[in-house]
Amino acid sequence: MYLLLVTFLCITCISANLPCKISDHECTKKAAASSYSRWFEILKESLEPLHKDLIEGNFPTLNYKFLDTNTTGFSQCSVEDLKFSGDKVKDNLKFDLKMFCPRLMMKGNYELKGVLISESVVGKGPYTMECKGYTFVVNADMNTHPGPDGKEVATIKSFKVDVESAKGMQFDFKNLFNGQKELSDAVHKFANENWEAVSKAFQGPFMTANFETMIKIVNNKILKHIPLDTYIDSKV
Repeated sequence: MYLLLVTFLCITCISANLPCKISDHECTKKAAASSYSRWFEILKESLEPLHKDLIEGNFPTLNYKFLDTNTTGFSQCSVEDLKFSGDKVKDNLKFDLKMFCPRLMMKGNYELKGVLISESVVGKGPYTMECKGYTFVVNADMNTHPGPDGKEVATIKSFKVDVESAKGMQFDFKNLFNGQKELSDAVHKFANENWEAVSKAFQGPFMTANFETMIKIVNNKILKHIPLDTYIDSKV
């Protein structure tokens, strides 16, 4: 793994003219856009599929659990923007990331009970959800500290992810209403025709859970091992 990181870093630094100054937005944007697929290749075994044992949503009218969920499609995403701010010397380094994912597919098992917008729902069984044309915005705070070799590294200590825009979402919940087809078909028709409103009940917990796992993997397998000054120059 370390040899792969060193090789990748050498290629990236040459091709993206790293390190970027914190204030050089164009530099960080271009470097991130050109590097994402290569970073992902190193992490592919851990990120494709991205596994979550449990994703929960508890709302006033709806409660659900999604179990053993595997999400695929992050390998096809692209970074549209990356902007750093703050000061690594004062340990308040931040970044804003925008990424576009043409298609994310989630599969697992579900437990669902309550009211979905205006439709009563109850069920337990396998499910799939397909997210189409999602643009995510991630705002993150970083923490600088010595890495394994003593050189300063920066890892992500907290983050917030929001959906900026989306083009569609399809739902398929098996065994809704204990397999009563007419009730199940009616709810699926409603959910798929009103996907934009319905998706708001699911996308927050789903995306926060997925990005939480992704960031933990990126921290442990990439950021902890790459000296900060190889990609960020603190000089303005």
